[in-house]
Amino acid sequence: MPYLAAREEVVRELRRHRARVLLRWRQRIGDEIPCSTVLPEALVFNAMPELYDFLTSSLADPQELNRSSVARAHGAERAREGGYGPADLLREFQVLRRCMAEIAEEEGMELTRQHMAALAMRFDAVEREALAEYDIVRQHEAHMARETLAATLRAHLSVIGISAQRIMSSGTLERMSSLASRIRVRSQKVLEALDDQQQAAIANAERLSLVLSTFDLAKLAREACREAQHHGTSVHGDPILVTWCRMSVRQALRILLAQGGEAGPVSVTVRHANGRAAISVLHRHVLSPDVVRTLFSVRRAQGHATMREWGVGLGFVREVAESHGGCAIVHSSEGTGTEFRLDLPVDASPFVP
Repeated sequence: MPYLAAREEVVRELRRHRARVLLRWRQRIGDEIPCSTVLPEALVFNAMPELYDFLTSSLADPQELNRSSVARAHGAERAREGGYGPADLLREFQVLRRCMAEIAEEEGMELTRQHMAALAMRFDAVEREALAEYDIVRQHEAHMARETLAATLRAHLSVIGISAQRIMSSGTLERMSSLASRIRVRSQKVLEALDDQQQAAIANAERLSLVLSTFDLAKLAREACREAQHHGTSVHGDPILVTWCRMSVRQALRILLAQGGEAGPVSVTVRHANGRAAISVLHRHVLSPDVVRTLFSVRRAQGHATMREWGVGLGFVREVAESHGGCAIVHSSEGTGTEFRLDLPVDASPFVP
């Protein structure tokens, strides 16, 4: 059998056993990554099923590696889960690689040295992308925390300084006692602002304010498509009850439907698995690999020409996804077009302050 045909056969077999691989992976990381045991199932699985398909597809077509932002989306979501460190993120991929190899051996799949080398190369690339975005998100959160902390400290210290000056000029013990009490209160607030948990709260404060309700995602998709009045738009998928912020998701969907203008029909799909629901919008346009890699990244190249055309409102779309405890993903290829996807826990209430 030619090598390329053999690769495609390997991809089909790996896809066929995806559920078994991911189940074993879930069991293993519970033992090997302690911080994962406190996460709800919807967050543990994250975008891993999508990532698994991405890895296997790239085994048959190396160009697939440059057509999706799923690895960066996974890294960003893990960065926002306070207990996960870079080593834990890397361990997840190592465990997945072992589970894939074990299932392949148990099923008698013929993985040659070339197959294993190609798969290892794909894993290396995905790990680099995920860790890069993990680092960007953590740096961004640290920067926002520092700015907020500096402003908070300046305000408290200003009150302390003014109170101290008034003590010096005050002639009554009652007034001095009141001002001293104000200084103690502000000093305590300074200590609280320096607390690690407070820093995490500052980082989370960037998330959108959401008003949650339970509604049918497929019905919302059809409503948004009618409002968009985009010729040839179709909605696929069964009814799915989700507990999300209807207003923000509706606006995010409007933004995604508007990407690419009026060129060609748009297909909207809703589906759910592993405690998560996804809504995707497929356009005929194709994006270049460098745009795909960074479109939903925290550090987005605003000056890129294609970014200016496609990027309007996509920062809000990412905020909507992350504020629900999920992620935003883009996948683009010549054969299918460009797919934007919101992948969120079916019930977002545990992840919304």
